[in-house]
Amino acid sequence: MRNNNGASIRKLSGRSLKNNRMRNIFAVLAIALTGILFTAVFSLTSGAMQVIQEDTMREVGGRFHAGIKAATTEQYEKTASDPLVEKSSYTIALGIADNIIKRQAEIRFTPDESVLPDLFITLEEGHMPAEADEIIVDTYVFDELGLPCALGEKIPLRFSFMGEMVEEEFVVCGWYRGDAIAHASELFVSEQYWTKLKGSYTDEDFLKWREIHPEDDGAGLLAGNFYFENPHNLEEKIRTVIQNAGYEPESELAYGVNWAYMSSRVEAVDPLMAAILAGAVIVILLTGYLII
Repeated sequence: MRNNNGASIRKLSGRSLKNNRMRNIFAVLAIALTGILFTAVFSLTSGAMQVIQEDTMREVGGRFHAGIKAATTEQYEKTASDPLVEKSSYTIALGIADNIIKRQAEIRFTPDESVLPDLFITLEEGHMPAEADEIIVDTYVFDELGLPCALGEKIPLRFSFMGEMVEEEFVVCGWYRGDAIAHASELFVSEQYWTKLKGSYTDEDFLKWREIHPEDDGAGLLAGNFYFENPHNLEEKIRTVIQNAGYEPESELAYGVNWAYMSSRVEAVDPLMAAILAGAVIVILLTGYLII
């Protein structure tokens, strides 16, 4: 026979809750505190990882997933056209300023203004260089030369290019705040100046110079910067791109991976560290269970 005892059960449950009101309050508080604990721990962990990743990118000098080094125009175009590459850009190294002592100042050219945000560069004033004597500098250059941060200031620079000492006076067309975490200041000149400096030199000339003078690695050659669909398996992706273009990674075309991306760092994480992290998560979960 079926008994309709639902009403009695509800009545007994209600009495039990009333008689153990303090216990129930503590139980609810324990569950709430545990939820807050889990939320706080995982939020702080996620936030800390993002901050660390951003700082590491600033130290590396860019947000790019990976890139190629000391490449010719042909090598860059072949690799950048690979289907795996979602977005690409490049800069060309001219040299390092000898008269900027306190901080390394790298003189570069890029035809693409969108490169600047990817290098953590935001112009406080000005625009990309257009005339042969225009340049973008950061506040560190102004400080060392004892100049105010202002457009139109004249910046004398001395650097070596293909074995010859070059001395030029540029006019500031744009400036940005230097980043203490970054390893160097990036100074950008115009296409007009790069064309004038390059003269009749070809990519083959730059490659031959690099072979003879490895300490001047990359002068006149392209540093290609690539974004993929996601930051997973970056080394495998950049090597595939290089091989698809018909080159041998490292021996024919050097590359680099932005190790700031956590996924790439997790792929190579030490097993002991992984075990420690897993143990910490288990302890947190067990603590929450015991609190409840």
